[in-house]
Amino acid sequence: MRVNIHTHQTFIDKDALTINNVIVDKAFIEDLDQVSFLENQKYSVGIHPWYIDDVLLKDQLYLVDKLANNPQVKAIGEVGLDKIKGPDFKIQEKAFFDQIRIAERVNKPVMIHCVKAFSELLSIKKLLKPKVHMIIHGFNKKKELALDLQAKGFYLSFGAEIIKNEALASYLPELNLEQVFFENDDSDTSISQVYEFAGNALSMTSAELQEIILNNYTEIF
Repeated sequence: MRVNIHTHQTFIDKDALTINNVIVDKAFIEDLDQVSFLENQKYSVGIHPWYIDDVLLKDQLYLVDKLANNPQVKAIGEVGLDKIKGPDFKIQEKAFFDQIRIAERVNKPVMIHCVKAFSELLSIKKLLKPKVHMIIHGFNKKKELALDLQAKGFYLSFGAEIIKNEALASYLPELNLEQVFFENDDSDTSISQVYEFAGNALSMTSAELQEIILNNYTEIF
């Protein structure tokens, strides 16, 4: 079975183990009475750094904390740091710190969005020393950073970008596959296409790759 560790797509792939992302933003709070989780579906819940609201942050964190206890919620995220888009970086750091603490309380992995803030991310991990696993979603950076992040305990999740980015595909065989996941995020590319391409880059069948990634999921979720 293919594991799709992170998606915003509403299409349900019955042949994949999928974690659907829920963003706790202003619209989520305003439509709270309409919020419901589909039966037998898995979710990640968090405050994306783009949607941190100064005025509503306390309410956002309260809802993440409350929803984190739901057994259908398998991860906290996507949360993180973004130096290109979003509110003041100090506010992003506070929201990130608080959500890591929530993840620690419920013992669930953290799904991370990180843009031009990897040094800060590493500093936060060193400072907080979280026991929960941390997954960087949509990873599309250079090999050297990928290897460094894995060495420091991070998992890397690759999306449709590997199909378009030759450099990403070229260094997949050098990574520790026990710290790798795949996703399709908000792309129209199916998770099966991502697995097929990654399998070819790794010189293994999609079924062989699926077994490795499913073992990773079972290990940390």
